[in-house]
Amino acid sequence: MKRQIYVVLTVLSVMLLGRCQSGQTPENENIKSSYDEGKALASKYCEACHAKGSGRMRVAPSLNAVRTHYLDAFPEEEDFIYAIVDFVRHPSREKSVMPGAVEKFGLMSALSYSEDKIESIARYLYHVDESEGEEKGKGKRKRKHKDQQPSEDIVAFAMQTKKALGQQLMQAIERDGPAGAVDFCHIEAIPITDSMSEHLGVSVRRVSDKPRNPDNAATPEERKILKRMYKQMERRGEAFAYSDKELGRHYIPITTNAMCLQCHGVPGKTIDVATFEAIKEAYPNDSAVGYDVDQIRGMFVVTE
Repeated sequence: MKRQIYVVLTVLSVMLLGRCQSGQTPENENIKSSYDEGKALASKYCEACHAKGSGRMRVAPSLNAVRTHYLDAFPEEEDFIYAIVDFVRHPSREKSVMPGAVEKFGLMSALSYSEDKIESIARYLYHVDESEGEEKGKGKRKRKHKDQQPSEDIVAFAMQTKKALGQQLMQAIERDGPAGAVDFCHIEAIPITDSMSEHLGVSVRRVSDKPRNPDNAATPEERKILKRMYKQMERRGEAFAYSDKELGRHYIPITTNAMCLQCHGVPGKTIDVATFEAIKEAYPNDSAVGYDVDQIRGMFVVTE
């Protein structure tokens, strides 16, 4: 009898151990799948504005900062999710739990994403803390040539332009998909940049040494500055903005995120067939592909 009990317990132990090593119960697999979906959606739709990195380069608070403030205000999961969905769909200063961020970056525009997508992103934020390593080394690294860094106001001009472009581009992607958004960029990107220049009272241009639109091609002098940024990124993992005070010109790097790769990544991998065909039709001499995340795609040139 004792031997039979021992055999049964052994079999049960092996079964339980196998389930633990394999990953998991169906319930756990469903939860993990839900978080993976939320993470992918956050990367696709949110990181263009809410990316990690230097606060001076942001156009909105980081996702971790958003998570922290909403957890403080809404510690219960369903309250947390409802508050984020409500704010994203109908943003207002009264609803914001981050008044300092609204003051610094401005109030975000209402987004037309489905409620299911926003809920998935909010649930992921509630359960997953990816703050480790954010702003790594902040305050410890001494920058050389501090006097050659542009002022916060100048950086803000570039970031406001990026925000205006990014928000309208995301809406175009949500409405027409990446292929349809190619037409939006072809027609609207430069006029939006020009209108922001007029609104801000300075000249703001986007340039690249691998341009899609020939009008965005960097000059020989701008190419030298981009090469400097590439070397900084390679050595330090980030590139710094640079000012030529004598000419009144300021150069702010543009780095890629997951959303960018839908049109600037690798054809057949992150760029689907329809999108790549639309790119080739609109830009026969395009060279703005082959990028991965966190690479320099170009820079803003702000001229006072």
